[in-house]
Amino acid sequence: MSQLPLPMASSRRGGGESLLIHGGNTEAVGFLRQPASWPSHCALLVGPAKSGRSLIGHMIAAQTGATVIAHADRPE
Repeated sequence: MSQLPLPMASSRRGGGESLLIHGGNTEAVGFLRQPASWPSHCALLVGPAKSGRSLIGHMIAAQTGATVIAHADRPE
């Protein structure tokens, strides 16, 4: 069995329109889009590198008026 490459171009837009919402992030995006239902006034979005954390965070912030604190895990 071999893997077939699909002719899909990568997006360079960098905004929410380049985010694919799928089984791996549907629940997180749905939760983040409803900040009134959060158990506290903040949310921490974690995941592996290149998983879309920053893109999702900025998209949700733009939609809800939230503030993104980037690189919170990096020492000053």
